[in-house]
Amino acid sequence: MDPVVVSGLPGDLAVVKLFASADVAAAGADALVLATAWPHYKQLPAADVVGAMREKLVIDPDHFLSTWEALPNVCYVTIGRRK
Repeated sequence: MDPVVVSGLPGDLAVVKLFASADVAAAGADALVLATAWPHYKQLPAADVVGAMREKLVIDPDHFLSTWEALPNVCYVTIGRRK
């Protein structure tokens, strides 16, 4: 879920599903990849988002959501660290 991309993905990206919120996007997901550090992501209810996931894998290359690292049963992967 990227707050800037709202609709109309071009050709090759037409297979990408867009979701209205991070909570909805995470529901049943095997992994969450933070590709862009949008400030509003820090306001997300981490336990709810991760709780909705099927597998609890969070890939955050820049350690932007560092507080998520402490969530129980989460495999939090960032550059140079893995929990």
